[in-house]
Amino acid sequence: MKSLLRTLAVCFILSLVSFAAYSQDAPARPSLDPVIVSDSTATDGTRFVSVIPSPRVCSKQIDIEVSKKGVIKNVAFTKGCPGNTFAVCELIKGMKVKDAIRKLEGTPCGKRGTSCPDQLASALKLIQKKGK
Repeated sequence: MKSLLRTLAVCFILSLVSFAAYSQDAPARPSLDPVIVSDSTATDGTRFVSVIPSPRVCSKQIDIEVSKKGVIKNVAFTKGCPGNTFAVCELIKGMKVKDAIRKLEGTPCGKRGTSCPDQLASALKLIQKKGK
């Protein structure tokens, strides 16, 4: 029994040391802000934007299409809670960007401090800001 406890203690200490080393090597960036990784505009004015959300959420990427008039044409999440993210995408299709931001911003997900819909709202804000 003592041997098992000692082994568990050593494993725990090693995991803490590994985590500390990883944390120091990790690139510094705000933990709640999404990052635009690609942004292109089609000839009809439609913007295609891919965003990497905060690591605090389950989704790994958000792809957004916005018309020239600021209307959301399509949104797709990579990973995340499939039912919820699909529902959010369907519900905001055809909605103006500013209205989607107003509805989604601040949506909580447990104790994460953000959520996939909140990250989408933040990404839409970035798109608005960059578009002006």
